[in-house]
Formats: sequence, structure tokens, C-alpha cells
Amino acid sequence: MQKPFDIQVSEQDAVAHVRLSGEIDLAAVESIETTLLPLEERYRTLIVDLSGVTFLDSTGLRAIVSADARARKSGLELKIVRGPERVQKILYLAGLDKILPLVDPGDL
Repeated sequence: MQKPFDIQVSEQDAVAHVRLSGEIDLAAVESIETTLLPLEERYRTLIVDLSGVTFLDSTGLRAIVSADARARKSGLELKIVRGPERVQKILYLAGLDKILPLVDPGDL
């Protein structure tokens, strides 16, 4: 059985860390957007952690790419923590591994 989608947010100083886990699909995207948008306005650095993601579809990719575009436009520092191999392969196949600000979990 797949792990249900979950979002956990921790905030410290000027950094918000958003941990996504489970399946990121159409059903999860609205929750992601609802969580990210206010954080993008309040913090200088936003970390989106994909290390607990078990599945990522095209709507999830769109949510991540949209967050990246908003960050670039506003000057927000966005860091995306790499997900498991399955998630990384999707980013690679979409060519996003060369565009997105991906970091390893140990680099935070």
C-alpha cells in the first residue's frame, strides 16, 4: 500500500522547510500550492524536500516548476532536496535536473 500524501512545515529564522511525502499527484497539488504560496511571501529561503516522495506525476512536476518560476521572479532562494531514485528519474527524463535548484539532503 502506498504512503498517503503529507506535508510538514518547519520554520526557523528566514527559512521555511517543506517536507513532502507520499504520492504527489493531482489530488495533492492544491495542498502543495496552498502551503507554498504564503511561505514564499514570508521567507527569504524555501526548501522543498522531496526525499519522502514515493510517486510524482506531471501535475506534481508542474507545481514544482511553478514554485521555481515564482522564486526566480521574486528573488526567493529555492532549494529542492532530491527525492528517491524513482523521483529523480522523472526529473531527469523531463530535463528538470538541469534547471531546478536541486540539492542533496546532506547539503542543507
